[in-house]
Amino acid sequence: MKMAGKVHYIVVAIGLLLSFVLFFFLHQDYKRSIQNTFINTTQERIQRLDMSIVAYLEALYAIRSNFYASNFVDRNEFRLMVAHHLERFPSIKALEWIPAATTHDRGKMESTIKQSMDPNFSFSDLSDDGIKTPSPTRNRYFPVWYVEPFQSNIKAFGYDVGSDKTRLKALLKSVDHDKPIATERILLLQKENNYGILAALPIFNRKMPIDTVAQRQLALKGFALAVFDIKTMMDNLLNKNHLTNGFTLTIEDSHASEEAKLLFARSTTNVDYPRRTQPLTNTISFFFADRKWHASVTNDDASTYPEWSADNLWLPLSLFLLSFIVAVYIRSEDMRRRQLALEIKERQRADSAKTESEERFSLTTAGSGDGLWDFDLANEYYLPTPIGL
Repeated sequence: MKMAGKVHYIVVAIGLLLSFVLFFFLHQDYKRSIQNTFINTTQERIQRLDMSIVAYLEALYAIRSNFYASNFVDRNEFRLMVAHHLERFPSIKALEWIPAATTHDRGKMESTIKQSMDPNFSFSDLSDDGIKTPSPTRNRYFPVWYVEPFQSNIKAFGYDVGSDKTRLKALLKSVDHDKPIATERILLLQKENNYGILAALPIFNRKMPIDTVAQRQLALKGFALAVFDIKTMMDNLLNKNHLTNGFTLTIEDSHASEEAKLLFARSTTNVDYPRRTQPLTNTISFFFADRKWHASVTNDDASTYPEWSADNLWLPLSLFLLSFIVAVYIRSEDMRRRQLALEIKERQRADSAKTESEERFSLTTAGSGDGLWDFDLANEYYLPTPIGL
């Protein structure tokens, strides 16, 4: 009976517990949905970024195709062939033709430039202080021979790309694989304290076989080379793919040395907006030439990616309200049953008292020897007590 009186409390407790459990699962599902939306959005944007970056390498293939289509490409033809690509991609700071030259070739090439352009011209290296110095004697040189735009890249003209280990490694690897190969982040010659990357594509003598690495090394004529300003490239691409508030994008080169890993960072967290307590994060890998880049994206904008929704409260609240209504009904039914039981008990008590009174009266009259008669004159009927018989 004591337990029966507590049923409505148990119903409310169970309803409250189920409401909390339901809210927990709804909230977890909502958080997963927000996380999936964020992941899908960032993946879509990085994929668009990846596709846009691939287009930057088209210039290298275009240069190679033009060299294959012509027996000789002069400086003016080179300028005309690359003009479209430089206009289309402002982040390409230079497009270059890098011939493979022997010591004998060096003499003739330097003589040509001394007569037509610069009497002090020489193949050059870059000292530790950033000063151009004449290249020492080597078995092979890879000088910057054609470069556009020329005026902004005049410092690179004649520079032996093979004099730098990082640049030379990319050149030779492109020959081995016959595809574009990029360097890690390096300090560019074009502008002081300006970092970028180079991408090289080999150009071969088409009359010679290039099926094997050894054959490609023998058939090598030179390289089409592009110089990229990563910051300008990414800024231009991201302006086309607008980042909303709260985004932080970091791009790192997974193949690079520790000091050269960071390629680009951009954030839109410097404005006022409601912030999440736990930012969303996603890391996506993609390739530029042969290099694997990691794009790490975070977002802490609570207006774009809320941490909770009031909609998740309606069903748990409805469940709790239903349990409360059921508890109230059980309570009222329990009260009604208690009242009915009390009334029955009172009636039984009254009936018992009446029976006891009648018995006492009967005993009293029997003991006194008196008799009682109940006459019904209209019906000529009377009812005597036993003593009156």
